[in-house]
Amino acid sequence: MSHLPLANLSLCAALVLGAAATIADPVATPPAPRDQPLVPVPEVDVSGAEPLMQSAIAGAREEVSRLLGTPDTEPQKLAQAYGRLGALLVLREVEAPADAAFRNAQTLQPHEFRWAYYAGYLASTAGNSEQALRYFEVARGLNPEYAPLYVRLGKLHLERNELSAARADLERVAGEPGLAAAANFYLGQIANLERRYADAVRHLNATLEADPKATEAHWPLAQAYRALGRDDLAREHMQQVEPRSPALKDPLLEQLQSVVRQSVPAFERAVYAVSQHDYPGAVREFAAGLEVVPDNSAARVSYARALYLAGDRKRAETELDRVLQAEPQRGLGLFLMALLKQQSADLEQARALFQRALEQEPGNPGALFFLANLDFEAGHYAAAAAGYRKALE
Repeated sequence: MSHLPLANLSLCAALVLGAAATIADPVATPPAPRDQPLVPVPEVDVSGAEPLMQSAIAGAREEVSRLLGTPDTEPQKLAQAYGRLGALLVLREVEAPADAAFRNAQTLQPHEFRWAYYAGYLASTAGNSEQALRYFEVARGLNPEYAPLYVRLGKLHLERNELSAARADLERVAGEPGLAAAANFYLGQIANLERRYADAVRHLNATLEADPKATEAHWPLAQAYRALGRDDLAREHMQQVEPRSPALKDPLLEQLQSVVRQSVPAFERAVYAVSQHDYPGAVREFAAGLEVVPDNSAARVSYARALYLAGDRKRAETELDRVLQAEPQRGLGLFLMALLKQQSADLEQARALFQRALEQEPGNPGALFFLANLDFEAGHYAAAAAGYRKALE
């Protein structure tokens, strides 16, 4: 075996290192010196994303990289490029790189309110309350008149059990159009925690008056009525509980979502809308995607779910029926249709659909659980126990 002289080895190493430096990603290793020190935005694995989404993130990184490599790039332009990258990374729910992108945007435009606000929103949705609070306080210092900020702050303080601070923030905007539903929703929860049940009833009824589709408010309202001894009203509201949060009009967040909508395909936008509890938006995006690929049954099942969450049960059932006509063995479609039949009190049909769903997916814990519930309600306790046991397994 021949051996390279030591000098040649050194030369090879230098060439390799030089090549690595040439192709290094300046977004992950920002060049220096620069007036504003920037933090690295690490590359993330987006191989599980839609191809167009992968392309959008790659394009955003390339734009930041190009601007970093241009000595006379205006800080504002680079900040906007970092902000767009952050918005796309928020969609993929990759918190650390998105946070780094927004931090760089803040560094480049320290007096721009939206970067601190977006960073706070990201941290709050990721459950990092300390970090979210810091960002939101910076945002408050930059623009104390932006009303949606106080709903975000109030919810954050409520989650931290800082009830006085939460109440002060929320009361500030409880009468604002577009914010009243959400603000009163959280004020009602605070009143319940403080055992001011009559105030809770007042706030939660105000939520439903401002946004009748905010069916999640029926749960704390039922709790308040029960504490007041009004079991009849408590039962009435418990029957109306569904997972739909109050609407919150937030122009800056809509702007962020607009960046995402312009960069990714319809189904990705729909999934993001569902994650933000924007069910009407999800309905629109799923419908747009299905116009292009109407035979995508998986997307149509998700469309039906979004319709249900948006309060349109009839159309949800129509879409599920369309799926099951084409693919009678689609397990998730059978399961969701069974839930709709159960809620319509068509228990025999619900039972048959749950059983068909289990034929397709024998280990489906949801179908096992709801079928066991039907057995329990029918007095078939041994069958119910067996079903619950299987669900737990």
